[in-house]
Amino acid sequence: MILLGFEGPSDWDRYQKLITGITTLRGRDLKDRIAILLSIQSTLTGWLPNGDDIRQWLRTSCDELQEECPLRVMRRGSIADLLHIQHFAEYCAD
Repeated sequence: MILLGFEGPSDWDRYQKLITGITTLRGRDLKDRIAILLSIQSTLTGWLPNGDDIRQWLRTSCDELQEECPLRVMRRGSIADLLHIQHFAEYCAD
């Protein structure tokens, strides 16, 4: 939920309505987050076609991220962090 900008219990109803199709995507922030996440997924699947390798990459700490793993950085919740991992994934895939 936090990757999409839903930060707490007050957002739970909105999240449930979105994933069950009751409501549609609204707001630039949510659309931008989804676009960034899809870009990260596309980059990773092009570079690491095995799902286990992708999960390992997301969970492995590295020097470039100050000894944090990409998933932890993304879970901080800001679009800037998502963009950072998007660019980092593109760098690693090159």
